[in-house]
Amino acid sequence: MCAGNSDTGLRFIVEEAQAAFINAPTHAAAAATRRRAKRIAAQLGKSIKTYAMVMIIPGQTDATALIRMEYYNPGVDMVALQAGVASHLHEIQQTQAHGEAIIPTLQRRIDRATVPDPYIPGYPYVGSAVSIAHQLQEVIIDGDFDGFVLTFPDFIADLQCFGQRVLPLMADAGFARPLHQVSIK
Repeated sequence: MCAGNSDTGLRFIVEEAQAAFINAPTHAAAAATRRRAKRIAAQLGKSIKTYAMVMIIPGQTDATALIRMEYYNPGVDMVALQAGVASHLHEIQQTQAHGEAIIPTLQRRIDRATVPDPYIPGYPYVGSAVSIAHQLQEVIIDGDFDGFVLTFPDFIADLQCFGQRVLPLMADAGFARPLHQVSIK
């Protein structure tokens, strides 16, 4: 497994790994990167699995989930964010030198270094269980990923919420296998 979103990075992944983690700021950008990875693999006569990196931030309502996401901003380590800017600028220069498109996530990382913005891998899926289920269904249909790498701010409680409230909605809509019970001990 490997993570990389530039054409150079995706080519390396296809040549050296079996799967790619796709990290993008929007559903559309994630789907576009997945398509590029699959296209590069086809050009090289290989196959590659693609997994979307997703942070799930659930709430009882969409509004409470958004408030929860905003709660993380004051705790952002701005020094750490700013430390990565030079590396990101260098990567943009290398991308341009190779005639490749600049990856939106690189620009986002540079932009984030000037304002408190918590690290959220990929596009955050924020909202009620119904909203999160709809967001995931959208990216499943549009993105055609082989799977997801899910992260949660409060791993145990949010994973329980996901298993008990989101997955049943996904299963009812035909997007997941039904779960009879999710328990984390």
